[in-house]
Amino acid sequence: MRRAYAEPLPSFRDVPPGEKQLLFVRKLHLCSFSFDFGDPSRDAREKEVKRQALLELVDYANGGPGRFSEAVSEDIAFMLSRNLFRALPPSRHDVLAAAAATAAAPTPTRRNPHWSPLGHTCRSCTSFCCATL
Repeated sequence: MRRAYAEPLPSFRDVPPGEKQLLFVRKLHLCSFSFDFGDPSRDAREKEVKRQALLELVDYANGGPGRFSEAVSEDIAFMLSRNLFRALPPSRHDVLAAAAATAAAPTPTRRNPHWSPLGHTCRSCTSFCCATL
């Protein structure tokens, strides 16, 4: 997995039009890796590369119809399924909140760290669907 993140992929605006489809597929495959977002220090560089790639995929798909061919729909489905249909481990906050709830002690509300990357994935899903209409 680390080898996939060793060399950052170029931006869509840095490649000629004939190479954008290949770059699109490479970014989809790069974004197919899952990380444990419960530990912010673990794989921090790789998580940031994935976040940037997801945002670029959304921008590219929002650029208008005809941005990607029907042939890449299988790659899109693969990336989305790898990110959306997976078990999320309980965060430390969830465990502490459950323990505090049984003790009837109030706990501060915090956002689960797994939701941020899922939000990027959901936005990319919406962009892909809208771009094909």
